[in-house]
Amino acid sequence: IIDEGIDFTKNFVILRGESRDNTILFFPKHMNEIQGTRTTKNDTPFITFFEGEHRGIENLSLILRDEQKGTGYWQDHDCVKECALHWYYSGETMIEMRKEQNSWMRDIYIKNANHAIKIVGLGTTQISVINVVLDQFIDRKVGKDGDGHMGVKVGDGATHVLVHNIWITGTWAHDLAIMGTKYSVFSRIKGENVELDHHARNYDGSNLYTEVDTGYGGRGYGGAINNQDETYWGIKGIREATYLPPESRSTFVGIHTSEPTSIGADWHHETIEPDSLSPMNIWTAQMGYRNKYVPDDETLTLPPPLPWVRRLLPTEDAYTRDLSNFTNYGYNLNMVTSSGQYNAYMKYDLSGVDFGPSSKATLKIWVESVKKIFGVQLFEVTDPSSWFESTLIAGMKPTPGDFIPFDCYPSCDAIYIDPAVHKPGYVELDITAHVNKFLVGQEKIMSMLIKGGGVLDQNTILSFPTKESGNPPQLVIHEFYDTVPPPNQPVALTATSGASDITLGWAENDDADLASYNVYRHDGSSEVFKLEAMGLTSSEYTDYVVWEGFNYTYVVTAVDIAGTESIVSQSVSASLSTIVTTVLPPTEEPPTEEPPTEEPPT
Repeated sequence: IIDEGIDFTKNFVILRGESRDNTILFFPKHMNEIQGTRTTKNDTPFITFFEGEHRGIENLSLILRDEQKGTGYWQDHDCVKECALHWYYSGETMIEMRKEQNSWMRDIYIKNANHAIKIVGLGTTQISVINVVLDQFIDRKVGKDGDGHMGVKVGDGATHVLVHNIWITGTWAHDLAIMGTKYSVFSRIKGENVELDHHARNYDGSNLYTEVDTGYGGRGYGGAINNQDETYWGIKGIREATYLPPESRSTFVGIHTSEPTSIGADWHHETIEPDSLSPMNIWTAQMGYRNKYVPDDETLTLPPPLPWVRRLLPTEDAYTRDLSNFTNYGYNLNMVTSSGQYNAYMKYDLSGVDFGPSSKATLKIWVESVKKIFGVQLFEVTDPSSWFESTLIAGMKPTPGDFIPFDCYPSCDAIYIDPAVHKPGYVELDITAHVNKFLVGQEKIMSMLIKGGGVLDQNTILSFPTKESGNPPQLVIHEFYDTVPPPNQPVALTATSGASDITLGWAENDDADLASYNVYRHDGSSEVFKLEAMGLTSSEYTDYVVWEGFNYTYVVTAVDIAGTESIVSQSVSASLSTIVTTVLPPTEEPPTEEPPTEEPPT
């Protein structure tokens, strides 16, 4: 557990773990809680390399606590809500190399960062970032903003930087932020929807981008006027990309586009499908040809899940509309289903799941609201290869199989969502019996259809987020379901007011399987408690997102290793203290210097 920053002050030093997945550094506090000050925009990183050389960090998992985007974030009176989510965060920058030379990071897993990696500053040169995964917990994203802000930032004068073999999960405002760098290489990058974002008004030039899988793609290059004399070789994506204008003097070979080949004196746009390109990675090919060092061809993976619970996202999800026979909705950020013309399909990969008599499977879909009573029903799709997200259309939709019963079947024919009582949140569908039956066979890709139905269904439409959105559908597998009672209720909660913050404290919970604490609050504008912080490992929390004139009420819960949450504590309320220090003038004249009593000796 690391509860303060790590600064490298010596040269020729390596911070090295035994292996990436076996050496885990957990950061339970954000930097604003450590420093006790607001950290906005130019926030302090947890691990800092500054003005040194020949230093490295490798073989480590660096994990910040699970905290939803939008909770614990600074607000600003001049900034609308989405801007506040985008810019104002509470100190989740993990690694920064500034004015650094001949240094590296390798075999690193970073989870829940907002700025994950920053390679910046004039004088920063000869830096390698190799074999890195940027990840976050499933429920992190809230609203339209990304899971994180900047994945890997290279710029502000840094040169000769290698970023190789990077996997960026989720959606980021700027997956790769190229903000003023030259002579750098971005190689073997993959993500869900990667943008090669030339974000700042700094000149970027003579950089290479090769073997980049942008996922959905089509987001472009950010500030196109900021990139000149660059090479793009082997850029894949589902959506089509476009070429930069000729005046950018760039070379494009092998990007997914329908634009024709165009070659001039200062530009080279050669249209070849990336999968037909050889070599796919021009950097590794050139280095190998010159007998230079090339990193081992390592396949990036996520760390193994906890042995008792897995949270699975769909591998594919899409819906069809019967009135639009030839329209593919696989790229939409919302799924739509009904008892009529809409059909929602999902696939889950159950490879490696150990499911037994004490296991439990819960399908969770996020429902904001419904206009009328909606009955959720599930059906098997026996052949997972009968549909794919990128090609599914109503005219070729798969034939549904057997009805998938819930744990309440046969007393219930559907799980009903009633607008009179439903509040925004996950609807949980217990499909333990179906998963148990499914895993008896050899097939590991479980495909299903979500429809409206049941005797109480009122023929309305249900919309819910896809795997690319905040609050995605997820299949929660408890391989060894926790049948013990939830943790004890936290007690002795106190709140101490400061001039700019409120500090909470409570008695330590003595449950043997305790994992963490959650903090909830409301500010008087609503009686609804909202999640303020989660994943806390100590019995204290300081809230810096507080304003004068507001009274804040807090409760705390305890969470065990299986994710079971206790009942809430007794509430406490507090507001900022109004301590005023007044400097009074002195009550009397200061003493004057007395003259000497005798003549000095001659």
